[in-house]
Amino acid sequence: MPKIAAVSVYVDNMDRAVDFYTKWLGFKVEAKPNPYITVLEHEGVALVLCQAETARKLAYTKEAGTVLGLASQKLEKEIARLQAAKVEFVVATPQDMPGGRFVAVRDPSGNVIELLEFEGT
Repeated sequence: MPKIAAVSVYVDNMDRAVDFYTKWLGFKVEAKPNPYITVLEHEGVALVLCQAETARKLAYTKEAGTVLGLASQKLEKEIARLQAAKVEFVVATPQDMPGGRFVAVRDPSGNVIELLEFEGT
């Protein structure tokens, strides 16, 4: 089976995206090889922000698309912090999922990110 080498997230405003992913989600910039690409530091798989021309809001759970899932050990604390920052929530109340709970937010370009809290973590 092929190994995932990178996950690309297309954003319409690189500066806003870098600010969001570093300030609110805790990533660090690993490299910026050109003005159109920013590589964020991650454990094993590169998260690459790529410049797009326009933003797009996926109709979450109704349209096919890719959703980034990030592990969270303190979901309520993350919810409060992101709500105080006026981050757009798609699902603001924790929902049950197999093995835990989740909420979903949008980045400034409209990409959906799920914050996942697994039982026993």
